[in-house]
Amino acid sequence: MLSTYWPRLYEQFPDFQFVLYDDEQDDVLAEGQTVPCSWDGATSSLGPGIDDTMMRAFALAFGFGSLIAPVRPN
Repeated sequence: MLSTYWPRLYEQFPDFQFVLYDDEQDDVLAEGQTVPCSWDGATSSLGPGIDDTMMRAFALAFGFGSLIAPVRPN
């Protein structure tokens, strides 16, 4: 499902995508993709999201040795 909507992030929500860039090294250090949404503030109304099994499979598929991911909004 993510692959269906991912390409539209840059077209529909360009102001919500960001890059952490190192000018001295001329390198992209990180990227973040976000979308605006409405939320009533109750954790019970949040969707199921992407679980750790999916994240683990993603990391393995790309050959990552480690994966660091936030587990909830801060």
